[in-house]
Amino acid sequence: MNKYNFSKLERVNKTTAKKVYENGFDVLFIPCKLNPENDFYSLGIWENAFLQGQPETFEKLENDFSYYNNRPDTGKYTAFYISTEKSMIHFEFVNGSNPYVFRGSVMECMNELKKWGKRWNIETLEQCFYRLEEKTT
Repeated sequence: MNKYNFSKLERVNKTTAKKVYENGFDVLFIPCKLNPENDFYSLGIWENAFLQGQPETFEKLENDFSYYNNRPDTGKYTAFYISTEKSMIHFEFVNGSNPYVFRGSVMECMNELKKWGKRWNIETLEQCFYRLEEKTT
């Protein structure tokens, strides 16, 4: 995977893109030869798990996108990008205590979710909103 420097996007591998997608963050699907920050090419799509009418799984969405958009002139496989701009995640606690809000890039938010997931059960309510319940051992 080539490393490109874009001002607002970071290229990630398929495994990372799947984790980001399943946690409700936006992932850009685009053929590998196209520049995602160029408005001339509009073959990329932003997807997350909460958009209406989307396929059931990340794999199905990626396969559908590849079938219709990947060609020898645009690229034979799909590249995945996430935003490097700040986003927000909002945690609500089941016991009713004060909510917790974290702001950071998508990867920082993913690390924060991983950190909280060690001690709490995380239930996704909607995009970037999560409910935390303490794990019982």
